[in-house]
Amino acid sequence: MRTIYDSMNAKGDKDAWEKIKRIGKSGFTDNAPAAYESVELFCKSVGLFIVPIGEMECFDKTINKDKKDWVYSVLEQYNLASEPKLHEARVFVESIVEYTPN
Repeated sequence: MRTIYDSMNAKGDKDAWEKIKRIGKSGFTDNAPAAYESVELFCKSVGLFIVPIGEMECFDKTINKDKKDWVYSVLEQYNLASEPKLHEARVFVESIVEYTPN
């Protein structure tokens, strides 16, 4: 955990947290990717799913809206079952749906 915290709050890199929010786990550097994977696996094991690409809106960056406005736009514009832009979102949601507690 400390490795991830340090990576997101690196001195001299005021934008580290914003970068992680924009691009997700691929924004981590040095030892942080391995630490993130460890935390992610543990979280999944207890039913907590972290959006791997940053914020939910990062599933489709062509809709330039925030939070609920992004959701409303996606629901109005796309067929959720087949829209290619939402493939990663479907895979993520399927992993949640398929989760079974140990």
